[in-house]
Amino acid sequence: MKGLIKLIKSLTANQRPGEIGLAVAFAWLLALIPGGSALGILIFLITFFLRINSAALLLSLALFSLFAFTLDPLLHEAGYALLKWEPWVALVEGFHTSFLGSWFRLNNTLVSGGFLVGVVSFIPMVLLTIGLIKLFRFSLMPLLNKIGVVKAVLNLPIIKQIHGLYLKAQNVME
Repeated sequence: MKGLIKLIKSLTANQRPGEIGLAVAFAWLLALIPGGSALGILIFLITFFLRINSAALLLSLALFSLFAFTLDPLLHEAGYALLKWEPWVALVEGFHTSFLGSWFRLNNTLVSGGFLVGVVSFIPMVLLTIGLIKLFRFSLMPLLNKIGVVKAVLNLPIIKQIHGLYLKAQNVME
């Protein structure tokens, strides 16, 4: 619940849409790489050292993971094509024989394909997310603020309590 409140606050605040865009793009990349690969774990650990919105990362990862398996045929084809490309084959063979290489499973078509599709679509995903955030903030948010139902929901006691708890937690953390 705290992550959802943090994400909503960052969506409505007029600050740093790039951090949310990067988080969504990393979540997309991570969702495309099958679980159990050290590559996915390494990328996830790298996100801890970047300035991104962690709530957006985790919520997007959960959302993308729900339907990423439907892209497996495409990822398999992309991975198969990549594994037939000589420069990649040489890299994978050399890396796979190293101490940690086999844990990365780069010789797997789904891992290689997920990595390829995720990397190729990374920048477009960042730009798409930033564009959607700006659309939400400048076009949809003013309309939602005028709708009576939204005002009524925001005035519900449970919503006010959650917001109060969030503010208290935020003050304690600072």
